[in-house]
Amino acid sequence: MPGAEDIYSIDVKAGEEGYFRAAPDCSQTAGLRWRIESANGEGQLVNSSICSDIGKIVFAKAGQFRLHVYSYAGGTGSYRVSWAAR
Repeated sequence: MPGAEDIYSIDVKAGEEGYFRAAPDCSQTAGLRWRIESANGEGQLVNSSICSDIGKIVFAKAGQFRLHVYSYAGGTGSYRVSWAAR
C-alpha cells in the first residue's frame, strides 16, 4: 500500500549495543528508508537508505525504541533487515 509504514518495537537495556544490517541482496526500491527512533517517534537516533547498514548503535538509556521503515516518496517494495543485540 503506497505510503504505508512498518514499525517494530525494540526493548533494550542501558548500555546495550545493537547492530542493524540491511539484506546483502537488497535492491533500492521507491525511496525506502529505515531509522531507529524513540518509542514515541520524536527522538531519531539514525536514518538511512533501506539498502545501507545502519551499523552499531549503543543505547545510552534502557527502554523501548522503534525500527521504523518508510518511504519519503510514498513508494512500496519488499525489504529485509536484521538487528542483533551484542
